Amino acid sequence: MTPIIITDNENPDLDGTACIYAYTEFLKTQGESPLGAIYGTPQREALFVLDCFKVSPLPIADQLVTPQSQVILVDTSVLRTIAAEQINPTQVIEIIDHRQFNHAESFPSAKVQIERVGAAATLIAEKFQAVKIKPTYESAGLLYSAIISNTVNFKNNVTTDRDRAMATWLKAGLNLPEDYIDQMFTAKSKLNGTLEEVIRSDVALNELGGKRFGIAQQEIVQAKNFIEDNKDELHRILQTIKKEKLLDHIFLSCIDVLEGKNYFFFIDPETEALTTRIYNQHGHPIMMRKEIFPAIKQAVEKDPAKQNQA
Repeated sequence: MTPIIITDNENPDLDGTACIYAYTEFLKTQGESPLGAIYGTPQREALFVLDCFKVSPLPIADQLVTPQSQVILVDTSVLRTIAAEQINPTQVIEIIDHRQFNHAESFPSAKVQIERVGAAATLIAEKFQAVKIKPTYESAGLLYSAIISNTVNFKNNVTTDRDRAMATWLKAGLNLPEDYIDQMFTAKSKLNGTLEEVIRSDVALNELGGKRFGIAQQEIVQAKNFIEDNKDELHRILQTIKKEKLLDHIFLSCIDVLEGKNYFFFIDPETEALTTRIYNQHGHPIMMRKEIFPAIKQAVEKDPAKQNQA
């Protein structure tokens, strides 16, 4: 019997990595035999947390997923972000995600759970709590860290009371160093590879109101200095990606995880005007990419004049 494969986007972030590991554990407690696996390499923050909790590298999904596999997607519900060359949407039997902008309708066989919380890890933790099972030390550590990361230590506007409650529940018994969160965010800020490789590793694309948008996102410490120190190279990288991907708009959103604030880098005044207006209307110092895309979509579809301007 081909096992169920639990996976996420290619090069998963901490939230996706934690959900793969912990949901695999949860389903095993329920008598199932899934395999958690990843495409690519977990992002640097996820690697730091995996190391902290002594979690072995997860299996490689390319070697496990076959046309006969059943697939569960965690922390994603967007068709273009999955390994489309290997996963047919009809193979997906379950989706657990937390983002407003999704393609859930593209997976006709899937049981879908999409709820607006700060982290998909919160939804996985609630499953453990609902059946009165405490996750193992490793799963609790990964899920807790993912909630802290995704909510930017509860400073993010997407944070809910459910995120706070699950983080408190998971943290009990972890016995973490007092500066653990600072350590995690600092690790997230260390660049692995060239600046271009780092930027390219986290660029999301969407077509909104007939225009093709790209948003590069980095969640780091000292974001303002990062942009100022690299502005010429950032300009070149974004221009190159814009040309390669045939984009109408592209920009970089840097979230300073200690300040709890966005810093943007633009390469043209039109994109700057549109994004700055949306950010100012948002009324919160942090705006994640998962919030920016729906806000842009609403802005350009609501006012055709703004769409043409964009």
